[in-house]
Amino acid sequence: MRKFEDKLKSKSLLERTLQYDWFWNLFFHSKLINYGDKRTVETTLSLSVVPYSPPFRFKGIQKIEKIPTNYNSFVINFESEETQAPQYFHPKSKNKI
Repeated sequence: MRKFEDKLKSKSLLERTLQYDWFWNLFFHSKLINYGDKRTVETTLSLSVVPYSPPFRFKGIQKIEKIPTNYNSFVINFESEETQAPQYFHPKSKNKI
C-alpha cells in the first residue's frame, strides 16, 4: 500500500506507471475522432504487453460501424499489418548460438 500511495503522490511516476498499463492504454485509446465519410481513420494503437516496458505501437486502420448495436453503442474495429516483434519479446538466453 505504501508503494501505491507513493506513486499517487508523484504525478510523473503515476503517469509513467499508467503509460505502461495494458488496460489504461486500451481504455483511453482515441475513439471520439473524425472518421470522415468512409468511417475509417489511420491511427496508432499502443499496447503495454510486456510489464514495465514501453507500449508496443501498432499502426493501422480504425473503422467505426455505421449501424448501432442493440445497446445503442457503436462497434469500432482496428486492423494492423503484421509487425516484427520488438527485441524485448525475444527470450534472453545465456547460450547464444
